[in-house]
Amino acid sequence: MNPKNLELNSKWTSVEPRLGWRHFRIVMRRYQGEPSQLQIELMAACDRDARLWVAAEELKDDQLFVPGWLGKDSL
Repeated sequence: MNPKNLELNSKWTSVEPRLGWRHFRIVMRRYQGEPSQLQIELMAACDRDARLWVAAEELKDDQLFVPGWLGKDSL
C-alpha cells in the first residue's frame, strides 16, 4: 500500500490514542475551501461512533499516523 494513500476505507494507526482509540479507517473526504485543504473523516475500527476530522497533512505526518493497523511495538 502506498503509505500516503488517502482512499476511502484505508486503514491508519494513530501514534497516540485519539478518542481512546488508535486504529481508524477513512470514511469520508471533503475540501475546506481550496483543494489543498483536504479534510479526512476517520472512524475508529472498534467504535463506529468514535469519529474525528483531521487535515490530510496530519495523515501524511509519520509522527502522528502510520498506514495500516499496527501494534504499539511496531511504531
